[in-house]
Amino acid sequence: MKMEDFFNNTDESTANRIAEKYPVLSDDEKERLFAMSKRKYNINKTEHTNVNEVSGVEKYSRPKWYKAVSIAAAAVLAVGGIGGGMALISRNGQVTVSSSQVSEGSVEASETEETTEAAVEEATEPLMSEDEYKAIAAELTDNFLEISNIIQYSDISVDMNDCLSYYIYNSETQEWTEDYSFYVNYYRVTDERFKNFDDIYNTYKKYVSAANCKESYKDVVMLDNESGFVGNLLGDVSEYPSGSSIDVAQFREAGYNRIGYSNYIMYNGALYSRCFANESAHKSKFSTEPKVYDLKADSFTISRYILMPYAKEYWKYGEERIYNVVLEDGEWKIDSIDTGLQVEYSAAVAIQCYFEHKEEYNDVDIMNNNDINAEITEFDENTKKSKVHAVLKDINGNDAVEITADIDVEEFEVIDAEVTRLNERDESLKRPDVLWRENYLDKMARAVVKYIESNDQYKDMNLDLDIEHIYTKVYESDDNAGTCTGHAMVNGLNGSSGLDWYVAVDLNTETVTSCQNHNEVYGEE
Repeated sequence: MKMEDFFNNTDESTANRIAEKYPVLSDDEKERLFAMSKRKYNINKTEHTNVNEVSGVEKYSRPKWYKAVSIAAAAVLAVGGIGGGMALISRNGQVTVSSSQVSEGSVEASETEETTEAAVEEATEPLMSEDEYKAIAAELTDNFLEISNIIQYSDISVDMNDCLSYYIYNSETQEWTEDYSFYVNYYRVTDERFKNFDDIYNTYKKYVSAANCKESYKDVVMLDNESGFVGNLLGDVSEYPSGSSIDVAQFREAGYNRIGYSNYIMYNGALYSRCFANESAHKSKFSTEPKVYDLKADSFTISRYILMPYAKEYWKYGEERIYNVVLEDGEWKIDSIDTGLQVEYSAAVAIQCYFEHKEEYNDVDIMNNNDINAEITEFDENTKKSKVHAVLKDINGNDAVEITADIDVEEFEVIDAEVTRLNERDESLKRPDVLWRENYLDKMARAVVKYIESNDQYKDMNLDLDIEHIYTKVYESDDNAGTCTGHAMVNGLNGSSGLDWYVAVDLNTETVTSCQNHNEVYGEE
């Protein structure tokens, strides 16, 4: 049966049923399928032409696309053929197909249905091989990081001999001027790509989806740090020659809130930069190659680790950046950026938790996880497991313990550890948190247990009276009197009810002198 015969012999109910099953593809869907087909054609074309034009560049072998191009081309034809026919069915309630829409050489209806389904499937199936996605991911994230470093850290070439110098003060407050006034230097940008603010913003837009861009850079928030462009691109200061004193208060009135802190200014038609990223340490850099997943024809996701300017020297991985990428008008763009694992930080927190309640290490300084130099010796990006080495000091600053551990950085958990003492333990040394726990929290917990055990009204309650499991928090304390007030929570066992109290405690005798329902006194915390 020819397509024309099929439609001319279809009753109204059947036509409606077909229209519901195969709705009209939108203009966006048509464009997406066409762009996909065009892209695949261009990939083939590039692969087979001009292969010897560039020397000194590593060749990248792309997969063959003959079959894929045929499917995509069929999908585009289906958009024009079936899409148009279905529009008439849905709109008029009956089938009217002109000879210009369906020719004598049309395929049978069942074949057309299969082609339409293939078109929809093609829109969600990967557009290319995983290696091809990785190549795009590397180029896209590299380019985005370059412009991000330019904007946020002034990582740009300048003429150090062409300098504008200003003294920044605030006429509204003498205190600010005395404590925070400063000198700042700006240098003329020599990078030929950037003559003004719009050049910087237009480069940024090349790699970011339209949904995250506005007509003016002044209305845009950057994807990777959620700060506004206007904070980095200040304005025109041509009225202030080099050597001028600039009043912050006057600039605020003009809408320039960050004079001296912004990375770029315009002066007599030229772009100037603070340029404090000449040192490689003062900018972000990737520590791994990209991994890609959720591969689709019009979107995919990139995972890549990055070392920020504040990263410690021994860090190898830093933070995971998750880039959600979409296809717009044939170009891959970053649509959103999330922060994933922070490898070294998570390992340090895991070590901190591991030692926190081990009495034999009460002298080990774990108060600030930033002081725990957790060196990652191995890390599996798939399992999120790592091998970590660290040397921790005691509270006097002497090397105390060495730990080598297997850590699940996603769960902040030490799976297995080997700990070696590097000095003889001085039992008189105790961390401040240990002293606080011993002098207040543990005494409160023991007082609560004694109070419960001495009152018959609680004997039938199935309560967890392990002091390690009782939550206590001090609100007020009187060291001279040896008393405190605070919050105490006792959990019930096996799903039974617990106790939630506001208590007053005599720390010397470890007794509860009064208790009330906590919510009645303080409300819910």
